[in-house]
Amino acid sequence: MTDLFLHSSLDTQDEIDEDFNLHDIIYESLFSDFNGYWFEYSSTAELAYMEDDKLISHLSISADYSGISLHYTDSDGKNILSLSDINKLSKITTTMDDIRISMGLFISIQSAWEAIKFFLHTGNASSKVNWISATDIPENGSYA
Repeated sequence: MTDLFLHSSLDTQDEIDEDFNLHDIIYESLFSDFNGYWFEYSSTAELAYMEDDKLISHLSISADYSGISLHYTDSDGKNILSLSDINKLSKITTTMDDIRISMGLFISIQSAWEAIKFFLHTGNASSKVNWISATDIPENGSYA
């Protein structure tokens, strides 16, 4: 059995029942009123993909006026970040929650939503997003 968990300031570690439409729950919670959630409650949310009570992968979501930054990790040690502009990895923005993130890691809301939907179905990172290894972030760069 596959379980998904959403952690945000609105839903604290609430298990998402498979009988509900996952897309609708996530979209309604985080994206239907983008400014309402991300700039009034929190600038982060997390999704965990589990099978048989074992963590398979994790997707951290951070928001800023620049867009959405995704941080994907899996149980095999894959640790990758969404990438929009490699030339902006040394330029830092600070989210509402005082998290410092390289501006080059923020992708469009549309692209982020597509990657999140893919994650919800598969637990994997979408190939439709450009990714960069966390080890390739420059010393003066930052990620959540």
